[in-house]
Amino acid sequence: MKNRSRSISRSKNCLDPALGKKVYDYYNGVLDAVEVTEFERHLINCPRCERIILQLDHSLAALNDEQRFSKRMKE
Repeated sequence: MKNRSRSISRSKNCLDPALGKKVYDYYNGVLDAVEVTEFERHLINCPRCERIILQLDHSLAALNDEQRFSKRMKE
């Protein structure tokens, strides 16, 4: 059980904070091609950054659904 708790706690931290700082720039498409490749390699092994990307996708999808719902309600 001890090893499991260690792996869970490690997943809460970015494996490479210098690259992790670029997560929002990556998501917003402002990185150059070399940075994108570097970040995507990092993303494969970093559960924290992957979780942030998935949360951003989920949040934006929810906002888009809310906007569509609000528009239908006004019609």
